[in-house]
Parts: sequence; C-alpha cells; structure tokens
Amino acid sequence: MEWDLDELLNRLQTRDECDRIEVKEAYNTLGKSALETISSFSNEPDLGGGYLVMGLKRNEDSSSEDRYIIQGVNNPDKVQQELAGVCRNDFSTRISPKINIDVRSSRTIIWAFIPETFSREKPVFIKKYGIEKGTYRRIGSGDFLCTEEDLDLLYQLRRQCRYESEVLPHTVYEDISLDAIKEYRRLRSLIDPNASELKLNDEQILLSLGVCIKSKNGEITPTVAGLLLFGTKEALKRVMPACRVDYILVEGTKWVSNASERYKLAIEYWEPLITLMPRLHSEIMGNLPMKFELKPGELQRSDTPLIPSEVVREAIANLLMHRDYRMPQPTQVIRYSNRIEFKNAGYSLKPLEELLVDSGSVQRNQTIAKIFHDLKFAETKGTGICAMRDKLKEVGFTTPPIIETDRNKNKFELIFFPHHLLDESTLNWLSYFKEFNLNDSERRALAFARNIGAISNVDYRQLNGVDTLNASRGLSRLKELGILLMKGSGSGTFYILSEELPPHINPLPNEVTPQISPKPEGLTPQISSEPEGLSHSLPPLCKGLAAIPGDFPKLPEDLKVELASLRKKVKRDHFKYLIKRLCSLAPLQLSQLSMIFDREPRYIRDDYLTEMIKSKDLTYLYPETPAHPKQAYKTSEEGSE
Repeated sequence: MEWDLDELLNRLQTRDECDRIEVKEAYNTLGKSALETISSFSNEPDLGGGYLVMGLKRNEDSSSEDRYIIQGVNNPDKVQQELAGVCRNDFSTRISPKINIDVRSSRTIIWAFIPETFSREKPVFIKKYGIEKGTYRRIGSGDFLCTEEDLDLLYQLRRQCRYESEVLPHTVYEDISLDAIKEYRRLRSLIDPNASELKLNDEQILLSLGVCIKSKNGEITPTVAGLLLFGTKEALKRVMPACRVDYILVEGTKWVSNASERYKLAIEYWEPLITLMPRLHSEIMGNLPMKFELKPGELQRSDTPLIPSEVVREAIANLLMHRDYRMPQPTQVIRYSNRIEFKNAGYSLKPLEELLVDSGSVQRNQTIAKIFHDLKFAETKGTGICAMRDKLKEVGFTTPPIIETDRNKNKFELIFFPHHLLDESTLNWLSYFKEFNLNDSERRALAFARNIGAISNVDYRQLNGVDTLNASRGLSRLKELGILLMKGSGSGTFYILSEELPPHINPLPNEVTPQISPKPEGLTPQISSEPEGLSHSLPPLCKGLAAIPGDFPKLPEDLKVELASLRKKVKRDHFKYLIKRLCSLAPLQLSQLSMIFDREPRYIRDDYLTEMIKSKDLTYLYPETPAHPKQAYKTSEEGSE
C-alpha cells in the first residue's frame, strides 16, 4: 500500500514515526544516519520497505498539537543527488529509491520510498563498515544494528528456506505419530475420497505433503512442519517445548497476576495440529454460551452457540497457520467474562488496512496452510478475516472483531465480544458522562476502554469504521475532556480511563464471574469452574428444568421432580443414573448437561461422561468423530438394560 505525502504527514502528526516512516531534517545534507535507515528498510523481512521524509523538524513547542513543523530542504537538488548516489554506490547491493519532491507552506519537502530488497540480496549493509557493523534492521521507529541471530535470519531468507521446512537436530522418523497419519487419512477421505495421496503408504504420503525429507542414504526425517502437524507428544515436548496451545477460562474481565487466582480452568494441548485443531474447536464450542431462539410460527426453540462454529474454527486455524513457531511462546485462547481472545506470536504479514478489506493472505507457514486448506480447517482463498467479520455481522454482532497486530512485539491478537458492547450495564455507566454530549463513536470507545482496560488508535478505527485522523480527533477530545489518559508515545500510544474520574463512576465492570452475562434475548451464561465442579453463579432461569432444550421429549414426572430438587451433593451412582435417564430420551451435548445439572462442563466430562463411554453406559451421537463440534451423548443399549 503506497502513501502519498498528505498521508505521510497525517500519520506523522497523529502517530509519530513508525516502522515504515522515518524523518530526517536534511536541511543542507542527507546526514550519516540516513544510511542506517536505508539499510534497515532494505533488510527488514516482510516490511515491504519504508519512507524517508526530509524537510521536517520536531516541534519543541509542547503546547502545539503538531509533532513536526515544516522546515524545508535548503538545497533540494543536492540532497536528491546525494540520496540517489549513496543508494547506488554505498551499499552491498544497488538500491533503487523512488524519490519525490513537493512544496508545502512555501518550503520544499523530499520524500523517498526505499523498497525492501529481494531475499537473495540480503543482508544489505553499508560497504565501508562491513557486514557485522553496517547491517541494520527496522524495529519500531528505530534502526538497530543486526545481531548474530538477525544475520542468521537474513541468511536463511537468502537461501529461500522457510523455518517450517527446516530439519531440527536429533529428530527421526519415529517422532511421527501413526495415529496422526491415520487421522489425516480419515479427514482427507471425507473431503475427497479419490485424493491421490490416499493411495500412498505412510512414508510416501508424508514426503508428498512436504513434511518430511529423504536423505541420499534413504533416511526419512520430519521437518518442523512435519513435527507440528504429525509429531508425537513426546517429540514435540522434546524439540519444540513452547509449541503448545493453552485454553484458559479467566474469572472476570482482567488478567490477574496472582497465579492462585488467575484462572478457573486451563488446558494445555501438546499434540499434532491434525488432532489438536478439532479437539480445541470442540472444547471452545462446548464452553460457549448458547442463544435460545423461538422463530415466528414455530413451537420449539432452537439452541445455537453465540459465536458461530465456523467463526471459531477460522480463528483457531488462523492462529495455527500464521504463528511464528520460532518464538518460544505458546498460543493462547483466553475466555474472559465479556470476550474471547486468540493470541499468537507472529504479526500479520499483511498491513492491517489490507487485512480488513482484501481477500488473499501472505502465508508464513505455507505447508501447514495448504494441509489446513485440504482438510477444510480454514478458508481456501485467504478470506478468513473478512469471512469472520461478515459471518458475525450476519448473526447480529454489533461489535466487530478487533485485530491487534504489532510488528515490533511480533504478536497477533483477535478479540471477539459475544455480547453487545453497549449493554445495559455499560449504558448506565455512560450516563454519568451525559454532560459531555458524546457521540456514538466516542461512547463505543469508552465502552471498549472500560471492558478491555485500554484503547488505541487502531482499536478506535476498527470499532467505528473511521480513518486514522478521525480516530485521533475522537481520542484527543476524550483526553481533553479528562475522561481518557494518554500513555506511551508514537505508534505505541494508547489511552486508559482517567484515574481522576469522580469516585461514583466505577471505571471497571462489576462482573467477576467467568461467563458472559445473560442478555434479554435469552442468552445462557457459561458455567464457571469451581473446585467441587459446582457453578454457583448461574441465575435460577438456567438451572434444572429450565435448561432442558425446547425440542426435548417430555420428561417423566419422577425425573422432573428429581431435577427440580437436585442438591449440590449427589451420590455418584445416582448422578450416573440421572445422566443415563436423560440421555435415554434424546442425545444431549456436554454444555446442555452442565446447565441441567448446574455443574462445570469439565467436571461432568472428566468425572462421569468419559468413564460412562468406556463402560458403554453411554455412546457418542457421532461415534466416528469424537471431537465433532456438535457431539452429544446418548444412552447405549447396554446402559438402558
């Protein structure tokens, strides 16, 4: 995406220098530091180059809103020729800048686009300093001398070798899970029974997928992609100890630093992506609140997850496909009471502006992405983010998913708000600011800051569908009113609720339970995890008989009485008896059973359902697909005897 001078000046005044924009005064000459910037823009992987803006000077007047004043370039012809000359002669490879000149306020501004060079030409260094002292990377708004690790990365890119295609030391073919290969065959045959790779043996299928390599002596060794997709749990822990995925239920709306109070449920997944993907999807869907609907003209209500299954699947696939597996940082899916966050190491390789509107994606892990597409784990045309936004809008989400991507911190976050951001509680809170005559965009911004704890220019833009300048104006107004407090600087600027708000204005939501609060439309809250497996936070409407699905067969009177008077402590055998009786009438999902019995889903699954499946008291509704997103339990023939 190319920026003209107006866009560059706008970004500098509102957000300061960033990873793609550097300011130099260059009043009479280019200056030595410009060479470092040229090297960094040329080298930085996936940045796409950057802009050198000359003729501006940082404003020393603290009372002014303008970060820069136009000083102008005194001798523009000289500076242009100097820039073209150093790009042609002073670096290890010839650089071809796109140089532009313009006049603003009767002063000359020169701005040049420095392209990222081809991988085969990196590292680009200043010749007179050599590789070790003349090679720079662009990190944030600064140019940094490359470390040994940085140079290793640039040389790896030069070899055109992606990390997922590397072979890690001390790995062997036996590190591949035969069960994962079997599951791949099963899933692939469901999509395309005639797929050519299904006719191959195990070794051949792994070679054809590009997840193993064969040496000259005939040894077959898994690549990084091979381990991630098909590796055994033991191998993953041994050679990639940080590759796990964590699913966490947090109490309330904030991450608590105290480990003993931080979360109510945490599941660590150490398994190949082939089996992890459907299991994680099933776990998340089983813990999501349900939406009860009674359509006009129908007698029975329908129960559907508040976040559509395909949206959750696409969010998980996006994390696993685009994760930077070099980083020793696990992927996290975190459920708060008011939102669900998908967090990953690996910034978006596409600029945010393009990510929100364009189809197509730039793939960090091409082998993993291809296999995910073949198995229908993810969209096949790179339209995942847009598809998620469209689907959520279709089902009535009023708050779009928020994307946080930070190149400097190498992170990506996707945030869903399953409830209305401007719910009754938040509207009551916003009423305290009535005197300020806030518009809808500003109200949404405050609601976001209250729920998340902070808001940035990028957040404001996504929430309200506005450009950078309007977002800056909105946030600046809220700051001037004393409602928001600005933190950070430059591209790292963010805003929090002011610490000087009147005491009667509670800055944070009152919810402390790890479920999404019920809405007037009849949304059921997610059950929290208590030590005994009991959930004490469910409103009376969602307990016992009220949680029976609308299309469920009529209950016998004695069973009705038992459920209506169910105690917290029930004998184990009797609890199993009640489960069997219910599931003998019709299949029930884990989330439904947890609400009927007012117990945490994990407690019912681990303490009862798993055992009852093994003892054949129960059977799966989808026995061939245990991780089916709509999996339910029914009483088996043996269990009904």
